[in-house]
Amino acid sequence: MTPKSFVFLVGATAIGIAAAIGAVVVESRTAAGPVEVDQPLFPEMVSRANEVAVLRFRNRDAESTIVRVGEGWGLVERAGYPVPTDNVRTVVAGIASLRRFEEKTDQPDLYPRLGVEDVGAENSYSREVILETADGEELAAIILGRVSNTMQFDPLGGMYVREPGNPRTWLVRGTVVLPPTAAEWMIQQVMHVPGPDIQKVVIREGAETLIAIKQEDDDLIRYHMVPEVEGMRAVDSAWKQVASGAVSVVFDNVAPIGEIAGVEPTRQVEYTTSDGMTVKLTTFTVDEVVWVTFSASAEPGSEAVARADGINAVAAEWAYELPGYKLRAIHRDVADLTEVIPEEAPPGVPGFPGGFQLAPGAQLPPGPLPLPPGINLPGLAPGPAVPAPTPPPPGGGG
Repeated sequence: MTPKSFVFLVGATAIGIAAAIGAVVVESRTAAGPVEVDQPLFPEMVSRANEVAVLRFRNRDAESTIVRVGEGWGLVERAGYPVPTDNVRTVVAGIASLRRFEEKTDQPDLYPRLGVEDVGAENSYSREVILETADGEELAAIILGRVSNTMQFDPLGGMYVREPGNPRTWLVRGTVVLPPTAAEWMIQQVMHVPGPDIQKVVIREGAETLIAIKQEDDDLIRYHMVPEVEGMRAVDSAWKQVASGAVSVVFDNVAPIGEIAGVEPTRQVEYTTSDGMTVKLTTFTVDEVVWVTFSASAEPGSEAVARADGINAVAAEWAYELPGYKLRAIHRDVADLTEVIPEEAPPGVPGFPGGFQLAPGAQLPPGPLPLPPGINLPGLAPGPAVPAPTPPPPGGGG
């Protein structure tokens, strides 16, 4: 990344400085000596934010390192998988903008109330961020705690923080928002093909190949088998679920594609869109984990070339572990994709309303069928009238 592309960090920090104009500056004495309130928590970050080249993030469950790679950023624990520059920029700018507002406790037993306990402590909810230059110089190290409910009046908001190794906790102006997991630091969407764009789906599994295309059927767009098989038809809902495997694809984990080299594929699914792009998803199973690779192609000179190139730029060198719902769509059982066409029902009894069917071997008497008293239907004779019951003799009886 060039310095110019990251320079806005200084501008973001300037927002905090401008917001502090007119504030009263007081001195607070700590174990380390006097500290000025309403000053940047990390003064050097104001002028050196563009030098950040390494971001280390740690909570009680995981540790991640993000480094500058050329013009972008990559997650070390995922073999350098790309991290959006905006994710890094937001965190660095947020830390650079923090300003001391009010001293808080220096008693470790009170840290959990503010969420600033050591990251390694039991049941810790704190998060630690360290920012370094390319040479390993530490520019900032901070334990991020809870957001303050008492700072809602301040447009910058506020939160509790502590510097590692320093017992003093501070309420600061400003907040820092972190992605909650390592996966969410990265570019999570592999591709997105809208469902209506998909016109053809091909499934290859072992020696079996199934093909379905969209066709209009009685004003409905349905999937049909190609070639057609006598007595069989495509189960439209099942094929639509398979097609959903190409819609808004995100991942839970990622690995270099070389880690599955030599593994036999489990299934291949190809999606062809209305503009001629073909996307192929190939699944591999390694130690009971299903990995998926992506590749896209299009006719040279077609409008789909840019879409295909975009997918390949993100996914060509990687294998992905997808969420369960997406794997279930891609791996829909072959037996679910076709069904026997039901036989047409035999015609109903002539003159019998609604075309009701008789049990095999049953016969109706000749002539109109009687109906219960008071019910009249065309073609059926009403039943005989039922005489009214005889009233009881006057005065009762019994």
